[in-house]
Parts: sequence; structure tokens; C-alpha cells
Amino acid sequence: MSSRPAVETRHGSEPLVIACAYVDGTLAASWFRAYKRIKQTIKRGSFTARVELVPMTGLPPRIDVLIVPPFLADVANAMPGIQELLVASPERLQQEFDRLVEQLVGDGRLEHAPTPARALAIHRGFRALTERARLAD
Repeated sequence: MSSRPAVETRHGSEPLVIACAYVDGTLAASWFRAYKRIKQTIKRGSFTARVELVPMTGLPPRIDVLIVPPFLADVANAMPGIQELLVASPERLQQEFDRLVEQLVGDGRLEHAPTPARALAIHRGFRALTERARLAD
């Protein structure tokens, strides 16, 4: 992990952009599984972040966190505009990413998204049971 100055920064309530990069035309199954685990971690934590799986040549203009396998570390270090770089093998990626999430939350750069209130509806058959309409057993 390394921190660097960003060329283009986030503004206000924009989500954090996390990109998992791979070599053009070659996506290893282990790297795809690691990407899915990272995406699920962000979703379960209800963080304001967007996780993308992109080839190295198709990176978006603004990336807050770039995640690459070890053999792409030199290419990723030469890229401008990346705030955080995480280099890890697919097997160790989840542990390294969990540490990075803790660091980003501690720094205030990664926040939990407000969760909408869940409506709870109780049904018996096709009729909803609410305070107004209760059925006798």
C-alpha cells in the first residue's frame, strides 16, 4: 500500500472509486473471485464506494484505490492520479483489503452509506396484517 497525491479528487458525496485491474485480454479466475469478494465486502459494509473490474488500458480517469496483482505493480506505480495502490496476490487480497478499509474509514475517506428504513409487512394469505386490519384466528 502506498499513498500519493491525486490529480483528480473526490467532491462532496461522490463515492470512492475502487478499481481492480487486470491484464488486457487475460482475467484469471482467482482474480475475478477476489474482485467479487471485495465487491461483496463493500456491499455488506454499506460503504459509499464503487468497485469496478477494468483492464489496465481502460482505467477510469479518477481512481481512489487501485488494486493490482504483484506482476502489475511496476505499471501501476508509474500511473498518475491514484491515491492508494494495493498490490496483493489473490490469496492475500482479502486480508490486505480489510486493513485498507479500516485505514480509509479511520481517515474519514470511506463512509457508510445511509440505509433506507425497511418496511415490514406481515401477510396472512394475500391480505396484509396491519394495526388496522387484523384477522381473527
